[in-house]
Amino acid sequence: TTTFSVAWRPDGAYLAVGGNWAGNQARVYKFDGTNFDTALILNPGYTASYAQSVSWSPSGGHLAVGGFGQVRVYSFDGTTFGPETNPGYAGTFIRSVAWSPDGRYLAVAGNLGGNTVLVYKFDGTSFAAGINVGYAGAEARTVSWSPDGKYLAVGGNWSGNTAMVYPFDG
Repeated sequence: TTTFSVAWRPDGAYLAVGGNWAGNQARVYKFDGTNFDTALILNPGYTASYAQSVSWSPSGGHLAVGGFGQVRVYSFDGTTFGPETNPGYAGTFIRSVAWSPDGRYLAVAGNLGGNTVLVYKFDGTSFAAGINVGYAGAEARTVSWSPDGKYLAVGGNWSGNTAMVYPFDG
């Protein structure tokens, strides 16, 4: 088993882990400050790959899981996961998902059929169509928001091996 991504829920009570377990699952462990409890298992339905990236919303009420060909976003009430939503992404391999600091946007990076980075607006229950931030490099491998949410940094697999930063105003 290989772990590809870990993310703490903002309250520190849960750790989400993306990896390549049997069934291509994501797992969420409750943490009491000393020990981890048995994992809650999420089965995003990836058939050809694994849960590559996990990201909690700033409120801790949603967990985004990115993998092969899709992003799944699960609601979370602090005990159980609710029904999933999908921002409507259609591509091949997702390398990174990241919530904006205000929780209103979800950035998705990877091999998106044109190697784009898309940002989806989230109203708490559903997503609006993705916004292309203008990235045109090879496969994007990671995304990260600035603390104020005004910039999106993208790291990828292109000549020069540097990060690109894009302004974002929604």
